[in-house]
Amino acid sequence: MRPGFLRLYRCPKCRAELELVGGSVVEDAGEVRTARLRCVACDSRFDVRDGIVHLLPGERELGEVKTKELKGWEEVTDAERDLERHHGFWDKLPYVEGLASEGDDGATHWIQASVSFPVVPALMGSLEGKQVLDVGASFGWAARRFAEKGARVVAADMSSHFLGLAGYYLKDGVYFERLCADAEAMPLADGTFDFAFCCATLHHFEHPGRSLREIARLLRPGGRFFAINEAYRPLLRRAGKVLDECGQSRLHLSHGINEQVFTHRQYKRFIAEAGMDVEVYHPRWDVAAEGEGLLRVEKNIGLKRADFQISEQGGSAARRLAHRLGIAALLRKSGLAAELARQCLFQFTLSYRILVGRKPTTTPR
Repeated sequence: MRPGFLRLYRCPKCRAELELVGGSVVEDAGEVRTARLRCVACDSRFDVRDGIVHLLPGERELGEVKTKELKGWEEVTDAERDLERHHGFWDKLPYVEGLASEGDDGATHWIQASVSFPVVPALMGSLEGKQVLDVGASFGWAARRFAEKGARVVAADMSSHFLGLAGYYLKDGVYFERLCADAEAMPLADGTFDFAFCCATLHHFEHPGRSLREIARLLRPGGRFFAINEAYRPLLRRAGKVLDECGQSRLHLSHGINEQVFTHRQYKRFIAEAGMDVEVYHPRWDVAAEGEGLLRVEKNIGLKRADFQISEQGGSAARRLAHRLGIAALLRKSGLAAELARQCLFQFTLSYRILVGRKPTTTPR
């Protein structure tokens, strides 16, 4: 923890401010590695250990579902991650070309993230000096990417085990805060962040709507929330069947990790009910390259490219049927028929998408 971030934190019990009551500072980074924090109102005490701010409630307050999930993530992480073996992989995330291929659930996740993630900073614009909250940050790969662009980043996760692994990315002069907390009751000040981000996180929350209301509270007026790689259930397919088809979901469920899938409409409703305006972007349809490493994001701009196509491989039967019927040509057009075709692909297939929630600049009457 760096002392400059202390003003952001709040007591998880009473939401009052916290103060530093002791600690040792690493001189070269200005980081508090070990310390005690005290609530100025209720006098509760909290720890900073190995640079991680621990503001997670106890098991009783956290509840059975989250407590089981915490233990499950640690079991899965210990089983799956060998840091020495994965360091080369981690340095490239989420860009895994040549390191992963379709077919393996874990590899598919990174392939999708490598397509979706670049669109997020393109929509954010300049991040220099901006405040970014990475919700469900896991081992910090996205927090690192935002911090590299000059943002002041708080990587929040319920698992201190993950946040400990995230220390790997604190190098080469790049820094982000690590906060161990419950996303459904974030111990952070109102209206603090310009942006919030999550990757494959919402569907793990016990109450996604509650978490999104917290995110909306933490955003400044006009601030935006971005979600990629969420677990989708196409219309007319049962949630249980979708989960059963994913080997990674079966593994997680066997360890007590909360796994859910929602329809496109449900995700949009969660965001709208949290008080945010909703936009949806498709990373293949709404993006055009503007030079080396630069993207322009504009609704349907990608559909107008001559090389646009719907792959017949993978996805649902509806997606393969769309390919055979030549729906790609229709999608490039404007008008009601084209818009209906796009909405059908969103609703009935496992198509990639980026969810964006924008906090209104004025409070509705």
